[in-house]
Amino acid sequence: MTPIIERIPIEILVQIFRIYKESGDNLMQHLFDLSLVCRLWREVIQACPALWSDICLSLSTGKAEQQAKYQLARAGSTLLSLTILSGKGCEWDGKRKRSDSEEESARELSVRLASIFHDTMFRWKSLVMYTHLHETQPFLDNCVGYTPNLSEVTIILGNVDSNVDVVPPRLSIPVQRPAGVDSGPPVIASFKSFLPIYPLLGTSITSLDVDVRHIRARTIDLIAMLLSCPNLVQYELCGGLCQTIGEVPDPVLVPLPHLLDLRVMGFLDLEHLLGALRFEGLRSLSLDVSRYSSALQGALQSLFRTCVLLTTVHIAGCSCERLGGPLPPGPTIVLPSVKHFALETDTALHQFFRRLSLPRAQTIEIRRVPYDVAHQLMSSSPQLTSASFGEIFGALPHHTPITVLPHLTKVKIWGPAKLLGYIDAPSLSELILLNLGGRSASISKVRILIERSTPPLRKLHLMRPSLSDEDLIWCLRRLPLIEELVVTGASDVSDVTLRALGAEQDADVGVLLPHLRSATFRHNRTTADSFALLAASRDTVTWTYK
Repeated sequence: MTPIIERIPIEILVQIFRIYKESGDNLMQHLFDLSLVCRLWREVIQACPALWSDICLSLSTGKAEQQAKYQLARAGSTLLSLTILSGKGCEWDGKRKRSDSEEESARELSVRLASIFHDTMFRWKSLVMYTHLHETQPFLDNCVGYTPNLSEVTIILGNVDSNVDVVPPRLSIPVQRPAGVDSGPPVIASFKSFLPIYPLLGTSITSLDVDVRHIRARTIDLIAMLLSCPNLVQYELCGGLCQTIGEVPDPVLVPLPHLLDLRVMGFLDLEHLLGALRFEGLRSLSLDVSRYSSALQGALQSLFRTCVLLTTVHIAGCSCERLGGPLPPGPTIVLPSVKHFALETDTALHQFFRRLSLPRAQTIEIRRVPYDVAHQLMSSSPQLTSASFGEIFGALPHHTPITVLPHLTKVKIWGPAKLLGYIDAPSLSELILLNLGGRSASISKVRILIERSTPPLRKLHLMRPSLSDEDLIWCLRRLPLIEELVVTGASDVSDVTLRALGAEQDADVGVLLPHLRSATFRHNRTTADSFALLAASRDTVTWTYK
């Protein structure tokens, strides 16, 4: 009888082998291990080009050339994914200094590898290099040719001099794309620790991720890079927290008509770059900046007024330089299309954020701002469905109005819950309160919300609340629809609450939380015995106790 292992269809075997091959980093070793199982498996593996088309070479093993030839011989005419690593296996020794002789040896190896792969460039699907400059540039210099199938380029340089006075390395990437409509798929490019030069590839790049934290980058360099990529859809730029990029000697405008997603992290003078970009079609903006200034306010104001299609905005950062004085007030800035807004900053630029209006926002996440800023952003968003607040500080004016949010279903607050006293949320179904602080500053606001809105809460999480059994039971009696309850770190909550939740109740009162499905009590003043009795009396509820 034929063994079961030999009855598996070849197509299924190949799929299994591909999944197994992709489950780890040492692709060649995986294939060799599989080929040792039996003769049939070895024949299937050797005869399947797709299993050999992902080529990952470690330059320090001494076997890179042998492996490259071996895999190319078996990859047939399939598209190739080429990865070159400086270190052994998956380890990249990007910070290790090398002697002159080691550098020369590595340079010669790169040239020899380029001669092996040069004639396969038309089959390249992706090129990934975690290498040093003396390994990378010789390889690329000797791989000049058309790459019509290339869709990914990732080059990360190691051991780059981070001295701000040193001219940053520039790396020429001479791969070419045929001109015309059928020039191939869009390219996703990612570069770190150098400034790329790719005049023959730039128009095909639609996604660009550049990390310049460890090199000296200037605004003019970044502008030149963007000018060569007119078809960008997504752009991410990462700089250092206290890094400056400088002004542009002559004003330059960079049109990016297709850009939808912009993410920038770092830089003290980000306004110089933002002021040069034109991207009226922008949909998503994420900024994590190191200094908020009046110049940055002007750049943001211009951006918000121009990019009327913005749907997602995230602004974060810790200002390491304070403004000399408060910024003058100005007109309201309406973000007409923003649906998701996040602000996380302790900047002095609060006057600017007080002027924002979010008429269509559905979710907001606000951290480390004064209460009046948080209230302004919330109250300007009548369509809110979810709101999250954390580390809000200061005080609210006495005349602060109550905001009716008819669509609000979820609220999460880290810290004192003052804002709950100014919210009317008749549809609220999920309330998560963490580290509420003093009893008078927290539970009273929760009571106000419950009395005002009578919300149909299904989920209630209270973590480190300063509330008593009486407070908690009062809330639970008015929230009969709760299905999920979590009470953690409530030092004043005792067995009294557990007994109130038990199945035995007065006929006039009924069972507390009749729809309860799960409840968690952690690090409170309750006892294991009382909890066991509660769990036994209501066995349809999933109970968790620590």
